[in-house]
This record gives sequence, structure tokens and C-alpha cells, in this order.
Amino acid sequence: MSGWREQYLASVQELQRNSPANAVLVETCGNPAAGPDVHANRSCRPGSQLQDRVAALLAERETLVPPPNAADQADAAGKDAAGKDTADDPQQARLRLELAETLRSQGQLQTRLKAAEDELETLRGRSRGDTKAIRVLTGERNALVTKVRDRDEELRGKSKLVEVSLRLDSRSFLSWAVGLVG
Repeated sequence: MSGWREQYLASVQELQRNSPANAVLVETCGNPAAGPDVHANRSCRPGSQLQDRVAALLAERETLVPPPNAADQADAAGKDAAGKDTADDPQQARLRLELAETLRSQGQLQTRLKAAEDELETLRGRSRGDTKAIRVLTGERNALVTKVRDRDEELRGKSKLVEVSLRLDSRSFLSWAVGLVG
């Protein structure tokens, strides 16, 4: 069972060495040779959607078509401790299929979780920025309200001064006019 994995891994590694143009794709989908620790802090983990889909298809294929050398594998791995044949066990195949589906589902949930966490962090950052802007604008508003009140009081005071000045000027004018006539 592990022979095909080793062959696949060797061919992928050779392809990586020979084709650096695919480096971005390999980096995006995860390098199976690097192990799970390399991808721990990235949104694209080793069990990426592509790998999950491949695992699901392999498990489904195992349930539908026995391997070409099923007789050899049955003899080599054939019987478990109870003496029951495990190579063609439909329950085991069903469990493998369920495991592959669960792994795929887990991958999707982890991808959604990462996206939600990223969006939450973005919104928190935006919220902090908005809170700061609200604080600044509130301060400016309060300063402007105070200035408007001060100007209103200043205008009321000046209008009273103008009114009083006009009354005084009209009285002095009248007294001057009376002095000329009289």
C-alpha cells in the first residue's frame, strides 16, 4: 500500500526539481514531503482541497475496484488476528470512504474558519480605526460647538454696543441740532 505513495512522492519531488514553473502551484497546494509542521500557520495546509479530493476518490475507487494484485495482497496482509479476511471487507472500504469524506469536510471547515478569522481581524482593525476617527471627530465637533456659542455671544454683545452707540450718536446729534437752532 505504501509503495504507490513512495513512487508518487518520488515523482512529485523529481517534477519539482525539474519544473520550477510549478513552484507556485506546489507551494499553494502544499508539499507532501515537507510534513504537517511546515504548513501549520498557513491557510493552505497539507490536506488541501485537492489532496482531500484525491483521498476521497482513492477511497471510493478502493471500494469499487479491487487492486490488480489483490490475491498477492490478500496473502501478504490477508488475515487479521481473528482470522477474518480484511482485503475485500466492504465494511472496511466503507469506513475508508467515510474517513476520506470526513477529512475533506474537515479541510473545508478549516478553510472556512481561516477565512472567518481573517475577516474578523480585518473588521476589528477597521473598527479600531473607526473608533479613533469617531473620537477625533467628536473632539472637533465639541470644539466647533464651543466656538459657535462664543461667536453668538460675541455677536450679541457687539450688536448691543452698536445699538447703544447709535442711541448716543442720535442724542448727541439732536443736542447739536437743538444748539444750532436755539
